[in-house]
Amino acid sequence: MAITTTGDLSFANVNVDQLISAFNPCILEFSTDVSGAVRATVEVYPLAESPLSSQNITPSSTGAFYFDFSGILRNLLSESDNYLEPQYLFPDNTTIANSLFSDNSIASGVEWAVNIYDVNNNVIDTFGSGGYYFLKASSQVGNSPVMNLESAAVGSGASFFNSLNLTTEGVIAYQGFPIDIQFDSLNSNSMDVYVDNNLKFSKSGYSSVEIDRMFRQCLIDANGVELSGISSNGNNGLSIELVGGGNRTVKSSIDYRVPSNPDCSKYFRFTNINGGQSFFLFENAYQTEVSRKNLDSINRRFNSLETASSRIISTGNTTRYSLICHHQATNKIDNDYLQAMVLSPIIELWLGGDKWQRVNVINSDADIDSQTSNKNYSFSFDLGIKYNQSI
Repeated sequence: MAITTTGDLSFANVNVDQLISAFNPCILEFSTDVSGAVRATVEVYPLAESPLSSQNITPSSTGAFYFDFSGILRNLLSESDNYLEPQYLFPDNTTIANSLFSDNSIASGVEWAVNIYDVNNNVIDTFGSGGYYFLKASSQVGNSPVMNLESAAVGSGASFFNSLNLTTEGVIAYQGFPIDIQFDSLNSNSMDVYVDNNLKFSKSGYSSVEIDRMFRQCLIDANGVELSGISSNGNNGLSIELVGGGNRTVKSSIDYRVPSNPDCSKYFRFTNINGGQSFFLFENAYQTEVSRKNLDSINRRFNSLETASSRIISTGNTTRYSLICHHQATNKIDNDYLQAMVLSPIIELWLGGDKWQRVNVINSDADIDSQTSNKNYSFSFDLGIKYNQSI
């Protein structure tokens, strides 16, 4: 008996060092060399947990089975509490001294098991997948949905999910504004954090279980305290040596920026196409607009026309605030970040400390197809309706 898998999720195409974009069609295509197959069951479950779903499927006219479990993955990676509510950057007790922690909301490990049956409901073939890891990311037509972390991790470029390009771009950090970086530990049980080749701290004793492999490292905490050395950022930037998971190193340059007027700036974080969170600061180029709408009015009773102040009374109003931010991108990294922000499904505005507010984009104006070196971006964010007194 033998089962053959083909396509993006073929066993020959994916290994444990690779991540698969979950927000694309994730079609498992398989067939068996045993005759008489009339149906198959596919069970999908998180690593070391009970099945999330069990589905019956029938073969095509060629005998091949097709199962798309992208819907299951999206539900797994977009649980309502994490997706609908603001995602706080750090745990309450996180400081620079305690700044490295796991976060399994970035990606999730999934296994599946297949049984193939004949017309008499006898199992004639079976196989299991082992562990595949799916990232809260999306790939586009013409690109592979499989992200090869092995080549990114050992290269000289970036390999943090903040970056829009894991092999060529660094991470932007703004003085005084909170930021963390996200990376795949590759099941390492010990990590050494370096800034410009200077060891900052070492931590060990982490779980090597597949489901706990995603981590965050705080560069600047909610109070503006920095991991020492990032402001000088020499040629080596930030690197994290992973021990026990293949003994690799993830590294990136840090584009450290000092805002000219931080009190007149607006800071955002947003989910990017790689499944990580990127951060961007709009400096000295924003305005707040307020729109008001009356709810209703009622006729007022009064005993004396002479002393009456009005014929009607307003029952209240709704006020909606919007924030308009502008930026002229004069370099590639700014342009890439702002293009990614246009596409982002989740954008949050920093309110100070560890507080972030989910905002919606009402409108965005960007000449992303322009060949000019300076590209103008304008975003209009809906800050929501304020609570007001009303009758």
